[in-house]
Amino acid sequence: MRTFSLTAAGLLILSGVVALSGSAQVVRPEGACRSIDLQDAIGLGDATALRVVEGNTGLKIERSVITVSQDGPGVEEKNANALRENIEEIVRVETLSSLGLVNVTYPPLRTDLFTRALALRVDILEGLITADEIVANGTAIATWRHGFTHARESTFTNLRIDGVLYEDVAPNTIVELPADVAGEGSYVILYERQDRGIFPTSASPFFQTEITVRMIHAFIMDSNPVLPGDQKVEIVVAESHSFAQAPTPWCGIRQNVNASGYVARVRPPTQQWTEGILVGYKAIPPTGGSAKQQLTDLHINSVRTTLNATETRATGYINVEEKSRARTVVKAANLCVIDRGQEGCRIFAEAIRSEANAEARPDQRFSWGDVTIVNLTVEGINVCQRLAINSTCEPEKNTKLEIAGFKIYLNRQFKDFGEPGHAGRTVYAIWIEHPEFGTIILGRAKAGATYGFGAPGA
Repeated sequence: MRTFSLTAAGLLILSGVVALSGSAQVVRPEGACRSIDLQDAIGLGDATALRVVEGNTGLKIERSVITVSQDGPGVEEKNANALRENIEEIVRVETLSSLGLVNVTYPPLRTDLFTRALALRVDILEGLITADEIVANGTAIATWRHGFTHARESTFTNLRIDGVLYEDVAPNTIVELPADVAGEGSYVILYERQDRGIFPTSASPFFQTEITVRMIHAFIMDSNPVLPGDQKVEIVVAESHSFAQAPTPWCGIRQNVNASGYVARVRPPTQQWTEGILVGYKAIPPTGGSAKQQLTDLHINSVRTTLNATETRATGYINVEEKSRARTVVKAANLCVIDRGQEGCRIFAEAIRSEANAEARPDQRFSWGDVTIVNLTVEGINVCQRLAINSTCEPEKNTKLEIAGFKIYLNRQFKDFGEPGHAGRTVYAIWIEHPEFGTIILGRAKAGATYGFGAPGA
């Protein structure tokens, strides 16, 4: 019997052999290496539109809560709604709604789990955090061939925090809240998202996928500074959690993908081996999926760098016994690196685009990438013209220049090596090194795909 327990992050801890309830339905498809029980195809999900937890007493108040579960072929759907909620003058919401749908089908064996939580006209702490609409969507899919997660159309509409409008919010964005309203040390996590994918092994022959999305997760240190003592409160608006599992009867083939990208990374001169400052990162789990984010008006204050608009898109999928495929694209517009005010930017580009691709098949594996840069200038020197390329330039791989103390690499690429059956590539649009400013990386795309034999789960 497999046991399930929730961690603080909302993800499931799994151990042992999976089974919920119901009678065994054992099948063994033609060409399979093992029999499987259809009852081991499981979907578990929950959605909560609003949760308020009082820190001093532990009292939990929840509204519009649903849970769905299904083991073996079948369907379950639940929804819950609530109107005009006012939780102790801390949170006011006009409309709350939650939905859960789980569907297990056979043949072929597939578990689909979708959960959604929605809140309309939200007001937290008398206008500190407001939004017209907040939606959390989480989809987990597991088949006897692969797994997949996504959070498409998880959105904010007219989200404002302390009067500031937030659009195109990146996952896991943390915003500090004013101490005079919410207490010292208060903050909110926006679009909190966690994905997980697990491949089958000989001891646990299951594809498992899981996603948790919380659109607003606020930690208020003092919800009423006028009163003596700290009135601590934790607030969650729009939480979606989906888990899907499917046993696999197939053995001997190992397939996975990886795709990730980021817009910028800055490492100061004294911190070259650290993570540094990372902006616009997105990734997918190894079972496959899709992830995308678009951001506007980014600022990296430590190196006086701004980016007007960016997009990071990572995708990957597995066609079992055919191919594994991954792709990442990173784009940014109007990049200004080391802004000197009226003197302009030491490095400027109208636009950059980097792309990495990888594909693995039974008989071949390959990867490729490319970079496009529009009107790149360094200390007033047009780099594309210096390279004798048009203003929209596609520099050769690993092009290196030195201009006014800057070491600059364009279209810097590294190929993955070592793992049998694997192909992968990392592509950097612009890589800058300077003794005063450290390392500045712009437009990193990474993709990898594996198709191997002698897999775990054989």
